[in-house]
Amino acid sequence: MTWLLLLDHNFNRRFLQVALRQCEPDVNDVRLIDFGRHRLTDAEVLEWAAREGRIVLSHDVRSMGNAADERVAAGLPMAGLILIPQDAPYKPVGEDLCLIFHASTPEEWQSKVERLPLQQVSSPQQGQRSKRKRR
Repeated sequence: MTWLLLLDHNFNRRFLQVALRQCEPDVNDVRLIDFGRHRLTDAEVLEWAAREGRIVLSHDVRSMGNAADERVAAGLPMAGLILIPQDAPYKPVGEDLCLIFHASTPEEWQSKVERLPLQQVSSPQQGQRSKRKRR
C-alpha cells in the first residue's frame, strides 16, 4: 500500500527522511510548491489534499489544526492531517511516522488529526517530561 502525502509549504522534509531511513515505507510525497500552490490558505490546502487523497504533513500546528477541525465539523472530506512542531526532535517523530505507516492504513486516516511526537520528549534544558494535549 502506498501512502500519498502532501507536505505543506513550510514542512521540513528531514522528518520524513528519518522515517524513510528507519522503516522504508511505500510513500509518494509531493510539495505544494511543486504544483505552484504555495500561497493557499490552510482550508484550501486541506481541500486540495482531500481531492487528491493525500494526508497532509504540516508544521502549522495551530492554524492547520483549526482548519482541519472546522472541515471535519462541517462534514467535509479530509484524507488526514499529521501535525509536527518545527522544533520537534527528528528521531522520535521518525519513529512515530514508522509506527503510523506500519500499524495503520491510509484509509484509517480519513478525518483524523494527530500531533507528533506521540510521546512528549523532554529537552536537556527542561529536565522533565510535560504532558501534551492530544486529539
